[in-house]
Amino acid sequence: MFNHGRTLLLNRRTDVAAFPANELVPQAFTPVSLPSWMQSVRSKLFGASPDDYMMLYRVRQYMTVIHATPLVDWLLELDSRITYEIGNADARLSVNDLYKPQVSQISGTPDDQLTVLDVPAAPDASGRMFHSYTVEILSNTTVEVKRAVPPIQSDIYNYALVSGSTAKIPLVFSGYTFRMNTQNPGASWLIDIINRPQQDIGAVLASLTRIGEPVLLELFGLEQTEPWMTFRNVWSQNGETPMRLAALLLALIWRIDAVRRQNG
Repeated sequence: MFNHGRTLLLNRRTDVAAFPANELVPQAFTPVSLPSWMQSVRSKLFGASPDDYMMLYRVRQYMTVIHATPLVDWLLELDSRITYEIGNADARLSVNDLYKPQVSQISGTPDDQLTVLDVPAAPDASGRMFHSYTVEILSNTTVEVKRAVPPIQSDIYNYALVSGSTAKIPLVFSGYTFRMNTQNPGASWLIDIINRPQQDIGAVLASLTRIGEPVLLELFGLEQTEPWMTFRNVWSQNGETPMRLAALLLALIWRIDAVRRQNG
């Protein structure tokens, strides 16, 4: 299948076509059911419960790292058909506007204003970059905040206007809060937020070195054949972050491919 290595590393179908890191996945691809040790490696790479945004963001980074090293030949060994973007395309993921909270008024008057405040929470551990909320004023003292993406929840907060503004009201898990200038019952807004990962690849690699010898042994194996000898030697003997990360990523891709083939 085309984009073979990337497709296996992603190992899911995504539905965020407008996100810059989105790429084609072969129509016939079915996600591979992975053993727990592989899941533990992936949790270090993508977070505990990654959403599509995190998967696409990190896979773009990781494929760029692989293509920047001589180890890319082992990626092309699986299949040489490449249609995804790397390198300069990654700059589109760095545009600040992509990570500014987006507020859309659903109902109310133009005078009803909601302002998002504070700073984003790091999504690296959870793997959840995308946050979406609806905010609706229920009465002149209560407002409901519904989180529309996992973990889904609904909270009702008491509020009051003081000098024309409410106190800060939380947008749970996002790091942000908001204020309103109105008590208009029925006024409502949609808030969409994408929180950019804060760990660089050096920090990701450091977390992988602490994953434990049994998992690393499963990943790199003891085979005295290629590509396992190369992956294992680079991981254990090379001091360069891109090379070590590329070796680990390629070992994971090759192990996932083996599971895929075994499962038919």
